[in-house]
Amino acid sequence: MKKKFAFAVLFLFVINVLLAESNSEKFWKLWNKENEGPATEFLKEWEKKNKKDPELYVCYFNMYITKASKEQMYVESFLPPNFNGQYMEGQNENGDKIYIYSITDYDDDLCKKAFEYDE
Repeated sequence: MKKKFAFAVLFLFVINVLLAESNSEKFWKLWNKENEGPATEFLKEWEKKNKKDPELYVCYFNMYITKASKEQMYVESFLPPNFNGQYMEGQNENGDKIYIYSITDYDDDLCKKAFEYDE
């Protein structure tokens, strides 16, 4: 009887751990760059409950870096000087060579805010 009870408790514990969702997972399910309100509210609540959780600061950092990044796609007949990123070559309808590439810019203020959580 004790073995069955211990097995049942262990089974329930394992199921709970397997099905439990971490705060980090909850945050990323709520995160949406266009509507970040629910995710930031969740971070504030999380901070009130457990300010010393290292995952909280990782989520803050990643949120601000994600908000700071802006990718711009280009289709041009030449690559910019000193471009060292990835690109694709192709041809337009006239048979001229074209290049497809992207450049990611970062907002300095948001990056600064992100690195405040990294310290």
